[in-house]
Amino acid sequence: MQPLAGAGQRTGKQESWRIHPLSQGWEVGDAPVVAPRPLRRGRGGQSGIWAWRVAGLGLLVIALLAGAVHMHRLAEGAPGLGDRLNGLLVRAGLGVNQVWLMGHGATPADDIFAALALDEAGALPTYDVAAARRRIEALPWVARASLTRLLPDTLDVRIVERTPYAVWRRGDRFDLIDAEGRVLGPVPAGARTDLPLVVGAGAAREARALLAMLADHPALRDNLSAAIRVGGRRWTLRLVTGPDILLPADKPRRALRLLASLEARHRLLDRAIVAVDLRIPGKIALRLPKGLADRIRPAPRIGAGTGSLAPAGRSKGQG
Repeated sequence: MQPLAGAGQRTGKQESWRIHPLSQGWEVGDAPVVAPRPLRRGRGGQSGIWAWRVAGLGLLVIALLAGAVHMHRLAEGAPGLGDRLNGLLVRAGLGVNQVWLMGHGATPADDIFAALALDEAGALPTYDVAAARRRIEALPWVARASLTRLLPDTLDVRIVERTPYAVWRRGDRFDLIDAEGRVLGPVPAGARTDLPLVVGAGAAREARALLAMLADHPALRDNLSAAIRVGGRRWTLRLVTGPDILLPADKPRRALRLLASLEARHRLLDRAIVAVDLRIPGKIALRLPKGLADRIRPAPRIGAGTGSLAPAGRSKGQG
């Protein structure tokens, strides 16, 4: 099987989006990261003077911006004053004119920009990055996001996406889910994946616990075609080759250890068996093909403490 293409793959590409001066739309371009050049030493000790001047100017700008943000917060209670202050900051060159976006693969850029709400952004110093981060992290594929203001007019957005863990089938719908059972989105049309398939109501929430349990039985895990959640209580494992395995609602790990013990000695999964029923504690019932059970005698008990092995139909009272 080939890995799922186009889902959760990160290209590492950084994109720069800036406002077009004519259309006021967003266009994409390269975003080189330019490292600041070190100050050069001047003659006669002038470099020290210039360094202090630059530092002082920087502190002055920071103080002015902090004051502007504080005034904006105070002005929120005064109708129109906050908007006028925001407008002054934008006209001073402190609007959100460029966005650097990095880390998104399965999340469409349009969805991220809709969450940023840049039409209402106003000035960069007063832009609510915390609220924007919450909106971005509400997108299905986004695990976390970080937003940083880069003066005078740039917003840096970094995305970390969730990793697909399994495919969840509900009826005719196939969705990718992460390890927490969160739905990421539908499996892309025509895509093939080696992710495990879980089926039924509640299967997404319990998939992680099941697959962690199957990690102790790699031969069984690698032969798994689908894990079917039954009644919201237990699992039936459908194998690529071999019988269905009906796990109990309680202590399924112990039931799998019992199956592994008998499989090692009797190769149950290679026999002509329709299902291996582990729902009765300490016992294994084998469901045989139709017509075959009448021609086979029940098998004797296999060793003390290992459970019993016998042909059976559907056990009464078991879900």
